[in-house]
Amino acid sequence: MEAIEWLQTLNNTDIKGIFDCDIAVPSNRRDAKVSPSGVSAFIKGQEKRNTRQSTNRDVHNLHRWLLENKWDFREIQDIPPKELNEYLAEFYISVRKTDGTDYEPGTLTAMRNSVDRHLKDSNYDSTLNDRIFYKSNQALRAKRIELTKKGKGNKPNASEPLNPEEV
Repeated sequence: MEAIEWLQTLNNTDIKGIFDCDIAVPSNRRDAKVSPSGVSAFIKGQEKRNTRQSTNRDVHNLHRWLLENKWDFREIQDIPPKELNEYLAEFYISVRKTDGTDYEPGTLTAMRNSVDRHLKDSNYDSTLNDRIFYKSNQALRAKRIELTKKGKGNKPNASEPLNPEEV
C-alpha cells in the first residue's frame, strides 16, 4: 500500500526519472496504468541490495568455477538443464573459499538459491527445484551432511543425548 500511495504523490515526469519507464497515475482513478517495463522496474526497485550483491557474487563464483574446471565459457542460463545439473553437483562438492577452507552448509544453500534466482530472472526453462536437478540437489544435501559432521553449521558438534546404559 505504501508504494501505491507514493506513486500517487508523483507526477508522470517524476516517475520517468526514477524508473526510466512510463507509469501514468491519473488523479481521478484508484489504480495506476503501468507498462510491462514499469512492472519490471518496480520489482527491481524493491529488491534488497544485499540480495542482488549476493546473487551476483555467487553466480560469478559458479561462472569462474566453470571456466577453471570445465573450460565452459557459456553464461549459466545458456547451459542446458541436464548439463547444468551435472556441473552443479560437482560444484557443490568441490567449491571452497579462497583460503581453501570449506564453506558453511548454509552458505552452500544460499549459493544454490542465488543461482536459482539468477536463472529465474533470466527466464531459464527450469528451476533448481525441478526433477531434472535431482542429482545436484542430492549432492548439495550430502555435502551439507558431511560439513555438519565436520562441525560446521548452526549446531556444530552438538552433543547427543545419553542412552540408559551410559547413565
